[in-house]
Amino acid sequence: MAESKKATREPSRERGRARRELLLATAKDMILEERSLEGLTLQTIAKRAGVPRVSLYYFFPSVEALLETLYSEALLQLTNELAQTPFDSAISWQRLIDTILDETRSHYERNPVTQILALSPLSFKLLNRIHRDYGEALSALLCASLGLPASAKLRRGCEIASELADTVWRKSFVETGKVTETLHRQAKAAVLSYLEGVIDRVQ
Repeated sequence: MAESKKATREPSRERGRARRELLLATAKDMILEERSLEGLTLQTIAKRAGVPRVSLYYFFPSVEALLETLYSEALLQLTNELAQTPFDSAISWQRLIDTILDETRSHYERNPVTQILALSPLSFKLLNRIHRDYGEALSALLCASLGLPASAKLRRGCEIASELADTVWRKSFVETGKVTETLHRQAKAAVLSYLEGVIDRVQ
C-alpha cells in the first residue's frame, strides 16, 4: 500500500461527525464479514454506507488513512484495558509479561476487528506502527509495574518482543482464523526468552 498523502480530517459539525462514524462503523462491519482487509476500498465503503465518495475522501484521503484511524481507536482501547489490569507489586517480570500477553489475546478474541487489523495488516507502515505503539505501551507497563528505568533500549526491546508475538500469532490466525492455545504458548515462550536479555541489560 502506498503511504497516505494527507492526514485524516476531524469534522467540526455534528452532521460531519455522524457521517465519519458511519463510515468507520461500515468499514468495521465489512472487515468482520470478510475476516480480512483485502478488497476493502473507499469506493466499496462509501457505497455500502450510502455516502458520496467525495464526502468520504474529505474525511479519509485513502483506505490506509481510514485503517490507521480504526487502528488508533483499537490501540487506545487495548492499552486502556491493559493499564487497568491489576498487577501484584511483587509479581515477577516473567509473570507480568505472561499476563499481558494473555490479556492481549483475550482482547483480540473479544474484538475481532482489532485482531484483523493487528494480525493481517495490508501495509508495512501500519505493521511497523502496530509494533512500535504496542511496544511503547508494554515498556510503560513494565516501568510502572516493576520500577524499571525508562529507556530507549527497553522501548526498542518491547517493540521487537511485540513483533515476535505477532509473528507467531499471525501464523495461527492466518491458518485457523484465531490464536490457538498451542501457538499462544509458543509466542509467550519466544517473548520471554527474548526479553530476558533485554531486561537484564536495563535493570
